[in-house]
Amino acid sequence: AMYSELPVSELERECVEWEIDVSHFKDLASIDRDERRQQLVDLLLASLNGVHVQRLGSISAASEVGRQYVALHGMSLQEMQELCREWNIPTHKSVRREDYVDRLQYAIYWW
Repeated sequence: AMYSELPVSELERECVEWEIDVSHFKDLASIDRDERRQQLVDLLLASLNGVHVQRLGSISAASEVGRQYVALHGMSLQEMQELCREWNIPTHKSVRREDYVDRLQYAIYWW
């Protein structure tokens, strides 16, 4: 909630601190101040959730990947195993939860 209260200039400073190059995102150039604020918040939240936002082509893609990462972290081990089977990712009883998180994050990022 803190980010949504900051002015655009502070959000831009936060992006610099998090090494997010906002010039990479061309869709920020042609929007009004309120929309820019929301887009910057989305970038920061995605980055805080482990998304390498610079590698993605748009803020909406970064935001969607971030949303999926958050959902993934809320899943049980069984839910992750089911998702792996659905996505044709190999599963095994000895694989730890953290390994499933890594595999699924990789799949989310590239699909």
